Amino acid sequence: MKKAILATMIFAITSYFSGFSNTTPFPPIIAKTKLIKEKTIELRLANLEKKYTYVSITDLRGKSVYYSEGVKNHNGFLKAINIKNLIDGRYMLKIKRKDEILKQIVQVKGEHVYFSNFKQVK
Repeated sequence: MKKAILATMIFAITSYFSGFSNTTPFPPIIAKTKLIKEKTIELRLANLEKKYTYVSITDLRGKSVYYSEGVKNHNGFLKAINIKNLIDGRYMLKIKRKDEILKQIVQVKGEHVYFSNFKQVK
């Protein structure tokens, strides 16, 4: 009887902790963008967990890089990014931390700038 109880307890504990093996080691990045003045984007990031995070703005194919910056040893990040040199078109804002990647389409159309929602990419 004692062996059955012990085996049940071990199984319960093992089952409980095995559920944690598929979770990410840190919380997801929180990312927000907004236009703060003519052709200047404000980018706010949170939950970086002091892990190296790479931020870039490229063309949609990722070939031409218009802005890039690495962030390390910070939990948050706030940056005003000047995009006055970008011609009308669509661009990719990408945030990468280890295996986590967030992407957002930024469309420049005259004096207006439009943002898609951030999407997590695997």
